[in-house]
Amino acid sequence: MVLVRRQLRRLRAQQGGAARSRRSAAAPGDVPQTHPRLSRVPDPVPDTSPDAAPITEYAVQVRFSDVDHLGHVNHARHLSFFEDARMALIGASPSGLPGSPADRGCIAARLTVDYLRPVTYQPGEAVRVRTRVDRVGRSSWTLAQQLWQDGELAARCEVVLVAYDYAARSARPLDDDERAWWARHRGDA
Repeated sequence: MVLVRRQLRRLRAQQGGAARSRRSAAAPGDVPQTHPRLSRVPDPVPDTSPDAAPITEYAVQVRFSDVDHLGHVNHARHLSFFEDARMALIGASPSGLPGSPADRGCIAARLTVDYLRPVTYQPGEAVRVRTRVDRVGRSSWTLAQQLWQDGELAARCEVVLVAYDYAARSARPLDDDERAWWARHRGDA
C-alpha cells in the first residue's frame, strides 16, 4: 500500500499537481487513481451529422453482487453488461435472438475489451452501454461498445459477430435484409 501511495505522489508531482496528505479528501477534478493515459474522458457530444453512425444506448443496473473484494465491479461482469446491450440490439435485428423463432444464427467470433477505470456499485444508479455498428462484411459484422458511469468512459469492447448455420456448423453469408439492417444501423443506408 505504501509503494502505491509513493508512486501516486510521484505521479501527481510529475503532472504538476500537489501531493495530497493522507487524510485530506480528494479535491474536485483531482487526478483519478489510474494511469494518466486513462484519466477522465469527457462525455462525447453526439455527432448529429446526417452520415453519423447511429448509437444505441442501453442502461444496465449494477448489483451489489457484481462487486468483488476490491470494492469495484469485477472485470468479468463488464462482459455481461456488454452482452446484455448486444443481445438487445440483436433481438431487434432480423438475425434474431439465439433460440427464438426468428433465430437465423450468429456467434461471437472475437471479443476484445479495454478496461479504463473501475466501475463501482452505486445503489439505484445504472451504467450505460453505448453500441454502434462499426463494420458490416459478407458474413460478419463488428460492434463497438463503450461502458460509461458518471460521465466517464470505463471500458471499451469490440466484438465480431458471425452469421452462423448451426446445422452445417459453419459461417453463412448475411441475408440481404440482415445486411441492410446492420448497414442502416451503421449509417450506410
